[in-house]
Amino acid sequence: MTAWPDIVNGGFEAAAGIAVLNHCFALWRDKEVRGLSVASVAFFAAWGVWNLFYYPHLDQFYSFAGGVFITLANAIYVAMLVHFTGGWRDIGRRIRERLAGWTVCRVKGCHYGTHCFHSKALYFCTRCGKELTGRTFADLEPLTDDELDELQQEWAAEVRP
Repeated sequence: MTAWPDIVNGGFEAAAGIAVLNHCFALWRDKEVRGLSVASVAFFAAWGVWNLFYYPHLDQFYSFAGGVFITLANAIYVAMLVHFTGGWRDIGRRIRERLAGWTVCRVKGCHYGTHCFHSKALYFCTRCGKELTGRTFADLEPLTDDELDELQQEWAAEVRP
């Protein structure tokens, strides 16, 4: 016998899925994301995935069915949010840049984009992101005011030859 709380919860899950699909239709119409965090929606999509694992262990069929619906709706919504914020383009661009930079750096060597190096600063390759000496921020000693002024003058001289 099915417990009435399972039916009610499944109904709420299905109604929530309809509400999320309404957000999807509004986003499709507006084609613009404003005032919304993709991470928040992604969190609720992840929670939905957990519910798909959790509800069968409770023998709650109706909650599981509603959970499938809202999880799919949230996944569609997250994909649309990423699409309309330009996230897929950015992800692809970053991957291409890193891969191309990594390949060039393996052939030609790293490019650090600066001619003056300071022992109290980190320098990263502008193509692959590798740090010059393998140091971390924890390895650096703080700069004195005089050293900072000297470093800024060196960088300014490099920019204005």
